[in-house]
This record gives sequence, structure tokens and C-alpha cells, in this order.
Amino acid sequence: VQGNGKAGSIQIQSATGILAGEIDTQSVSGVSGNVDLSTEDGAVGAKKINAGSASIVISSSEVTEATAANITLEDDMIAKSVILKTDDAINQTNGVISANELGIEAEKISNELNTSNIDLIAAELLGLDDSFIFSDDDITVGTVGGLSGITTDNGLVRLAADQIVFDENISTQGGKILLFGQSLLSRNTVFNSNGGDIAFVGPIDGGFDLELNAGSGNISFSNNVGTQEKLGSVKINTANDVVIGGDFIVGDTSVHYTGDFSVDNDGVIGFLNVDSLLINPEANSASLKGKIAGVEGQGAALEVRGPVGDPDFTINNCVIGVACFNPNNPNNPNNPNNPNNPNNPNNPNNPNNPNNPNNPNNPNNPNNPNNPNSGSGNEEELFSTSGLPVEAEPRPTSGTSSIAQSGVGGEGTEIVYSKGLPDVIVVMQQRRPSSNPVAYQYSNFGNTELWDNASGAYSVSSFAAFRPINEKQENTENENHTQGKKP
Repeated sequence: VQGNGKAGSIQIQSATGILAGEIDTQSVSGVSGNVDLSTEDGAVGAKKINAGSASIVISSSEVTEATAANITLEDDMIAKSVILKTDDAINQTNGVISANELGIEAEKISNELNTSNIDLIAAELLGLDDSFIFSDDDITVGTVGGLSGITTDNGLVRLAADQIVFDENISTQGGKILLFGQSLLSRNTVFNSNGGDIAFVGPIDGGFDLELNAGSGNISFSNNVGTQEKLGSVKINTANDVVIGGDFIVGDTSVHYTGDFSVDNDGVIGFLNVDSLLINPEANSASLKGKIAGVEGQGAALEVRGPVGDPDFTINNCVIGVACFNPNNPNNPNNPNNPNNPNNPNNPNNPNNPNNPNNPNNPNNPNNPNNPNSGSGNEEELFSTSGLPVEAEPRPTSGTSSIAQSGVGGEGTEIVYSKGLPDVIVVMQQRRPSSNPVAYQYSNFGNTELWDNASGAYSVSSFAAFRPINEKQENTENENHTQGKKP
């Protein structure tokens, strides 16, 4: 069939099938007419159709399953727009579909279509497990002939192009969504796989929002996101594992998943740079690197919302939700190598540190009974062997209620106890700089009173304890001492 040169349209309708030869509606003046082939209950077979700048629409229906309603293309299809709709399959045995727009509605496509110069595509595959596989130079997922975006029942969607522009959404009922080439968002875009994996193999750019629903499927970004044009918000509403293998520069980000969230994609380490980040605290883990709300390094851990203090969730090697809890961070209070860790054996405040003066096992601890400078020995021996510039005086005199203080100004000053002699008297050496190196301060261990021989503060460097005795006790002890008995 050939047009009359006036670019008239050709329309063929059949109650059963159509088998068309070559159809050409392009006029000598370059004006073209539309071609429309349709059946009510039968198949359509077409050889070469040239509609020039017009459209080709081929549709076939079936009343019962027993009727074959396939569309079979045996040669080239040339038009501005090609729309193929069938209740059955589309078979391309030869030729190329060369058009600016391609719309497909079918149960399935028997083989990957051979196309050329397709700029805009929309497809809906209704058959169970039937996939849509398409590749071209540059394509836009949009609206063609009343069809919008790409939808499959349970089959995968695989698009490969230098650049894939998304002006509409992609949705499957369990099939994978695999995108090869640069993805460019020209509007807010949603990808629904409902159980299938979603994989962006190429980079993603565009100043719009991205929403992903993978159900139990995994989501992976194997390339950079937002490096040429920062994305808007990114919402991952459902997923199992989430992997980022490149720079990820986007706005507000929320990630709801059940498995693991990481920036390690087979050894390629990604880096987050997001305005905010919310992750699911009920998931298995998160191991991230990056900058949150402009904060990087250890401070980013406090910028992530979701889990708090769970060591399975980290960013920049810090536990999320708390001040950096990196076990390898020398500033981590729980790092055993942190000198401020009370459990660090080298921490002088560690009670188990042998150098801790409060460690009862420290030989320099005056409370250590094995310390030769401990106050448990003979006081006169203690002071005579210590080398300290002090005298083991004054000793209590028998039957008195006062003690003469020596070594202060060369004269003794008597301290009188109004309540009688105390049980224990402690003599301490003053450490405060003084012209008098043997000045003492006295303290009553059974009393709240404290006597100082001079005003001002004192720090004690050594002390000795004495028990006042009465005359009878002194005579008894002197007798014991003479007989070699230990008092």
C-alpha cells in the first residue's frame, strides 16, 4: 500500500487477523500519514512500515486464550512514534524499530527489541515473570500513547544507555531493576521493585527527590550519586541490604532496611555527604563513612538519627548516637590504652597500678604494712632512719594532760588538752616552705579538734603516731623494754 502523495493516513481494522505487506505513507513532499492496524481477535503481521514523521499504532486483541494475538514485526518500523499493544507477545524477527518514541503494552516481548534512535520510552508488560530489556544510546522513561513509565508484573527491568532520563517511575512486582549508564532525574522519581533488587550501576544526578521501595530486595549504588548535580532527598522505605560504592551527595536521607548498610561495595569504599541521615535502629548493622549535616570525622556519630550506642552501627569508626566510641580511639574512655581509663594499668589513679600511692600493695603506700616507712613501727627508729629533718619529740610524759611542742622558735609551746589525754597523737612534718624545717602540726585521731603550731595551710610529708600513757603504764613498758620484751 502506498500513499497518494498527499500524506493520507492508513487504517486497517479486522475482526480476526491482519497480515500486511509493505506500507509507506510518506509523501514526496515529506509530509507523512499515520498507520493504524488493529484486530478484535487475532494476530497482526507486518513487513516494512514507513510512516515518516507520523505514528505507527499496531494493536491486537484476543477474545479467548486459544486465539493467538501476537504482533510480529518482519521488517523495519520507521516513524516518529511507534506504539505496540497486544494481549499476547511481541515478536521481532527482522528489521529495526527506528522512532523517537516507543510505547509497548504486551504480555511479553519474546526477545530484546532491535531499536535505533529511541529517545522516549514507556512500557507495560502484563505477563508473569516477563522482563523488559532495553538498550539504546540515550533514552527517557516517560509517557507515550497513554502509557507512563515502565511496569512489569514479576519480570525484571533492565535499561542500558549512555544516559537514562527519568521523567516517570519504574515499578515491578518482584522483578529486579537494573540500570546501566548515567541516570538523570528530571522530576521526583520512584522505583518500586517490591522484593527485587534495585541496582544503579552507573552514576545518578539531578536535583530531584529519589524514593526506593525494594521490599526484601537489596539496593546498591555502584557509582557516584549527586557529584554532577546534587540530588534532593533520598528515601529508602524498604530494603534488605543497602550498599553505597561511591560518593553520595544528596539532601535529607532516610534508610529503612532490615539487613546491613555499608559503604563497602566489593572493596570500593563510598562516602556519604548528606544533609541529614536517619537509619533504622532495628536493622542488623551499619558501617559508614562520611559527612552528616556538614560534620565529619568523629562528630558525625552524633548527627545520625536512629540507633544510639549500639556498637554494630558505626560511622567513621565511631558508634552512632553517642560521643565517639571508637575502640581504637586513644581518647575513648574505654580504650585500655587511654591513660585516663581507670582500668588502664598505667593510669596512676588505677587502684591496681603498683605506682598508685593508694594501692595497698604499693611499697610506698604508708598504709602498706610492708612499707618500711609505715607508722606501725618504732617511732624513734622511724625518724632516725628516715633521714628527715624531724625529731621524734615531744613524747607524752606520764600522768600529764599536756604535750610540750619542740622545735618551734627554739622554745617549747605547751598544748593543753582540756578533755584529758587523747587516745592517739599524730605528729606531722610541715611541708610548707618555712625557715623552720622541723615545725609540726598535731592532730587528735579520736577528736575533731586540730592544733596547728602556725597559721596557714599545711601539706603533710610524713607523720608518726603516739599513744599517751600514764605513769603506771610507762613503768610497765620500761620494765618490759629492759627485759627485752616488745612493748
